[in-house]
Amino acid sequence: MKLYELEQKLKVKFPCKWWDIYNTGAMEWLECSEDEFKNKRESYISDPNSFLMLSCDCEPLLFYKISEKIDDLNEWISWAEEDEELFLKENIKLIPFGESGAGDLYCFLYRTDRSSEPEVILYLHDEYDNHDIIGKDFDEFIYVMLLDAAANGEDTAGKHWNSHMKFLSHDYFSIIKEKSADELKEIYENKEFEHAEILENSELESGALSYNNRDYILKVNICKPENYRTIIFKNLRYQVVGWYENEEQLIALNEKGNVYLLITWNNDVYYVATSLEAFKQELLVFEKLTKECKLIDKISVDNEDTSDILDEISGILKNDIIKIDTKAFDNIENFWAEICDEIEAGVIFM
Repeated sequence: MKLYELEQKLKVKFPCKWWDIYNTGAMEWLECSEDEFKNKRESYISDPNSFLMLSCDCEPLLFYKISEKIDDLNEWISWAEEDEELFLKENIKLIPFGESGAGDLYCFLYRTDRSSEPEVILYLHDEYDNHDIIGKDFDEFIYVMLLDAAANGEDTAGKHWNSHMKFLSHDYFSIIKEKSADELKEIYENKEFEHAEILENSELESGALSYNNRDYILKVNICKPENYRTIIFKNLRYQVVGWYENEEQLIALNEKGNVYLLITWNNDVYYVATSLEAFKQELLVFEKLTKECKLIDKISVDNEDTSDILDEISGILKNDIIKIDTKAFDNIENFWAEICDEIEAGVIFM
């Protein structure tokens, strides 16, 4: 199967860098049927120009196998729907192109509401919502795979390595070219991957989000995009995207995309987050805290240390929120500052 045939079948456009590498002939082995590959396997493995024949975690899928792996991926997503009521976001399309040693799938992440090239994520078959962005584009993905290969003992002076170095952009080539294998391994081991926000709570289907813990619900409601509306509040333009607790406390974006809480009954405005996506991440942090923080189980009106426990829980939340938004606690009346105050006062969790 040729690449243009694969694109027509899947109704997607593979990244420009993928096409560049394909046009060198390095992906010839991916066009094979199973039998063809078996017959020529040793020659492809020994060919230094064969794409990703490296000691990295990703083994590219033969083109004809990709449809089969899409079926596997859809089944994994259905497990998240059934067990956790998590659904793939409407603007997301995933196309697997490689498989890890653990059986997870490297996928192109297409955002249908954007014209940019796809990101690369690793979709874990045994996790519901813990998938990482391996590359913001295919160029970065190749860079990460070379680091991975170096960390796993690839000969960085060998022909396979040097042939793949040619696929790198100038910026990534400059990072790698004079590094020793140990230095590359250190870069790889210290690299932090961004979480891929591709699944959402099922309640988004009805236009709302609810994040709850054992006994407490943080009543944040985010509307579907078609229900957003624009208002003028205190002489400034905002886009209303939801509400908090009731419809007199509006969650809105200013013209820069920052999130604010607009209190309609007294015309107050409180800072919430740098962006709507950041706010959603913060809400997930709150949800994770309420589900997993063991300190919550120690809270009791009979426990003399409850006040200290509440302060500690508040501190944990604050530290996690600051990792997403360093401005979140610049003002004591900011949204998350108020939430932490309510935790410390016993309004939440008691």
